[in-house]
Amino acid sequence: MDSIRERLLQLDQQAQQFQQQNKYLEALNVFEEMLMIKKSAYGEDSEEYFKTSDKLCELCNLIAMIFLQKEKFDASLEFLKKADLLAQSSTRYKAITYNNLACFYRRNGKLRSALQYLQQALEIEIRQEAAPSLADTHLNMCAVLSQLNRVRNVIQQHADALEHATIDQRHLSSYKYQKGFMQNIKEGQKYLKGGSQKYYLGGDKMFEV
Repeated sequence: MDSIRERLLQLDQQAQQFQQQNKYLEALNVFEEMLMIKKSAYGEDSEEYFKTSDKLCELCNLIAMIFLQKEKFDASLEFLKKADLLAQSSTRYKAITYNNLACFYRRNGKLRSALQYLQQALEIEIRQEAAPSLADTHLNMCAVLSQLNRVRNVIQQHADALEHATIDQRHLSSYKYQKGFMQNIKEGQKYLKGGSQKYYLGGDKMFEV
């Protein structure tokens, strides 16, 4: 067992190094090897397995959004589907993945599919206490609904987004989240007028297109 722990530690350090160098595909391969080792050593229901599974899910979302920005749509969807499978045991990462799937479909002009994924993400986040991406999901829905010409829904979603951004600021004490929610308030009008949308990756990682 000690040899397994040592091997996992080596792999974890290697994966972190790849991430720091922005070599995300290489890091992905290392995390996948770690996941297989943990599955064999600890089982699929172990905390150790879930920790690495969550890291893999976050990384798949990140890689998918990078490919989406480069308009490599097939590769983007492939990694989003992979993230979706990895997220089945985590409501947090499931919501993040649904948000990013919505971004993918909106970028490809499939607005109703995008809206369906955003609604699923919203249902999950509402059940979570102070979900950090809740306000962003509302704002993403604003962008999609505005394209579907549902003006009344846009106004309500915008109001909900500002309300959640304000409420969540009270609940979350960390500067990182407070800063993010205050930025949401300032950018609310921008999302009503424009077509930008946020890709939420977990932690403090976020893209906007």
